[in-house]
Amino acid sequence: MKLSVVFCYLFYLFFISSLLHGCGKKGEPSYKKFIIPEPVSEINYLIRPDGIRINWNYHSREGVYFEIFKKSQGSFIKIGQTREHSFTDSSPYTGEAVEYLIVTVSVDGYRKEGKLLIPSISLPDYPASFNFRIIDDGIVLSWNLSAECHYNLYKVEDGREEILNKEPIKDSYFKDTPEPNMIRTYRLRCKRDSVEGFAAEVTVRPEDYIPSKPEGLRFVLSDKKVMLTWKENPEKWIKGYRIYRSYGESFTPVGEAAYPLYVDEPGDFKEVIYRITAVGPSREGPFSETIIIRR
Repeated sequence: MKLSVVFCYLFYLFFISSLLHGCGKKGEPSYKKFIIPEPVSEINYLIRPDGIRINWNYHSREGVYFEIFKKSQGSFIKIGQTREHSFTDSSPYTGEAVEYLIVTVSVDGYRKEGKLLIPSISLPDYPASFNFRIIDDGIVLSWNLSAECHYNLYKVEDGREEILNKEPIKDSYFKDTPEPNMIRTYRLRCKRDSVEGFAAEVTVRPEDYIPSKPEGLRFVLSDKKVMLTWKENPEKWIKGYRIYRSYGESFTPVGEAAYPLYVDEPGDFKEVIYRITAVGPSREGPFSETIIIRR
């Protein structure tokens, strides 16, 4: 009997000691926390002649990436992958129906598919009569309206397009204020639902900015100096004015002015003639009327 009591007591101490030494000890987890992806949502697209841009929504950018597959001859072929929420298929669009899979892939390799079927769609033609006109404070781009189109207007830099309008344009014109000293190329596309058509293109160059002729040339003669004044040109983009002088033969440029005022010292003369031009980014405008000064 006594041996049994002693044995039980020793067993009890061993059991308590095991519990105390085991408390707070962290072992390896018996399971792994898997990331199960969800399919993408709100899939939309924009078709253009040079390809299709696909956009989608996903609740997070962490822990997943996306693989894009395109159906070809009855099978889906992988054409790319991204961690962004968009992808551009740069294959030219032929107008035929096309089907995509956007597959969400987790870090654990789990996959969920989202499908996109684009029906056969005809592309809008080039906008007609796309052109530009230089105005006093910029340029106006214009085109012929089509009843089936709204429009997107882009500026082109290093081959990339940057859209200029916040909403599709419903009118037949758009005003812009580009830097006059730089070449600027514009592309205009008809937009119909989720489709953009072929682009009409124009390029505006510095030499297209030609000022009007200065008006109202007047003078004040004082001793050996001539003060010339005239009306300020309406163009905001001119660089200044150039002054020409003649003693009865050919005209010679004698100076430039940033404002409609210039003081000249023509020396001794019986008759001196002046005319001026406004100077654009690359070219001068037409001559003003001449003014003749006699002593």
